[in-house]
This record gives sequence, structure tokens and C-alpha cells, in this order.
Amino acid sequence: MVRRAAELQGRSVSDFVVSAAQEAARKTVAEMEVIHLSLEAQARFVGLLLQPPAPAKALLRALGRHRVLIAK
Repeated sequence: MVRRAAELQGRSVSDFVVSAAQEAARKTVAEMEVIHLSLEAQARFVGLLLQPPAPAKALLRALGRHRVLIAK
């Protein structure tokens, strides 16, 4: 079957197999790197980017400690 498919595309078997492996690798990487969000989640995400909530008290305390301990 692989030989026939390669012949139909006018390729050698090795070229066909390498091409198929590259396409499978591209799809795998894309699936792992791309995040798909619903329309509702997209709107919430953009809203939070445009108008982020105020920092929590714990975060502000941590920032103060960081400044004292690290960013002298």
C-alpha cells in the first residue's frame, strides 16, 4: 500500500515515508502547542487581558518580600 501511494504521487517510497512522518510530526506539535478555547472562554480571556483584576493581598505581600530579599 505504501509503495502504491508513493507511485501515485510520483515519489520514492523513502521520500513518501519521510514526507508522511514530517506531516505527522507537524500535526503532533501543533496539537500540543495550540490552545483551543470556546467563544465564551476567548471573550473572558481577552477581557481579563484588557482589564486585569487588582492584585490579591497575598501577591502584594509576596512582592514586598521579594523586594526586601531579592531586589535590593
